[in-house]
Amino acid sequence: MAELVLAAENRRDAGLGNRIRSLLAPDRPVRGYRIREDPFDYPSFGRKRFTEVEVSFADGLEPAELLCVLKRLPDKDAVQALTGVTEHREVALIREHVVPELADVLAIPYLGTLDDSTVVMRHVGEELAAFAPTGVIPPSTLRQLLSALARMHARFWERHPLVQAPWLMRLPAVLERCFRCFRELIGGSSGDELAMYVAAEWPWLQDGLRRLLQALPPSDRRLMLRLLDDPSIIAVGIDSQPRTLCHFDFDVRNVGWSGALGKPVVIDWEMAGAASSACDVARLLTSQRLGGDQQWIQFYFDRLEEALGEKVERADWQEAYELSRIAAWSIFGVVFASVVNTPASPFPDALKNVLRPQALSDAREIADALRLRM
Repeated sequence: MAELVLAAENRRDAGLGNRIRSLLAPDRPVRGYRIREDPFDYPSFGRKRFTEVEVSFADGLEPAELLCVLKRLPDKDAVQALTGVTEHREVALIREHVVPELADVLAIPYLGTLDDSTVVMRHVGEELAAFAPTGVIPPSTLRQLLSALARMHARFWERHPLVQAPWLMRLPAVLERCFRCFRELIGGSSGDELAMYVAAEWPWLQDGLRRLLQALPPSDRRLMLRLLDDPSIIAVGIDSQPRTLCHFDFDVRNVGWSGALGKPVVIDWEMAGAASSACDVARLLTSQRLGGDQQWIQFYFDRLEEALGEKVERADWQEAYELSRIAAWSIFGVVFASVVNTPASPFPDALKNVLRPQALSDAREIADALRLRM
């Protein structure tokens, strides 16, 4: 536990704590603060930084303490370079009042902003640990997650003005940037500014990409390289669907459960975008190894039509779902497979050895899905 810094002391920690208090509890007297830098012990692929701040109040009222987290977003890192960030999307979500608009559906723990690059969050460590250590979401909770996704997607479906916001991520542009970067790194070109920047941020990526391709059968390798040359193979079918607000990284690392609130807790909206709702559903189900399980897709779709109060063309949405599975793997899965296929990555070797067979199995499954569309 960090040392308590008394409010009367003129120190940096007290100054930071005072900024938090003025944002969240301006009328309550404070006894002191505890500040802890980098409180989370998990691998990060970006340059974002976290600070845990505990405010201890002096008025004897409940709650006696307020525990929150400052998330400092960098001016630029590899993730932002690949997704084409022009404005911090989490800051924009708060300023556009999206968080309260979804309060009855999802617990999004953002409390406010300190500046254009710092988000203040409620501490949700316990809620995010709900599915640890296995990472498996129980069926009853998975139904609740899919129901919440359907309600969120219906609320912003197509006609909502937020979907037109320029700061939201657009999948075709992200696929083009990612695929261009991957192609350049595989081919060894040194002239592409994006590829050079990402290679400097992630020095393990180039070797990981090459090792991943070499581990695949030749026919699968050719399919993957063809996809990298032409992202429209998957982008057009997804982008032609009705757009809504999407999280884009809706998996067990960013989703927890609040028993007190009775709803999902969702963090890391850095990739928030406008796209087919199939993108979020594919990301969630694929992360649970349920990507091809039609009962869950059917369950979500029924909830979506209930929330919309209208019918949606199921055949087109289903195809967008299958393409979204390929798209999600082409971004997240490729990076993950590169991490576990190179000795240069920061993951422990023992963990790589465990995860590598699954990563290659995923790649072969995606190749089979691509083969049906080429």
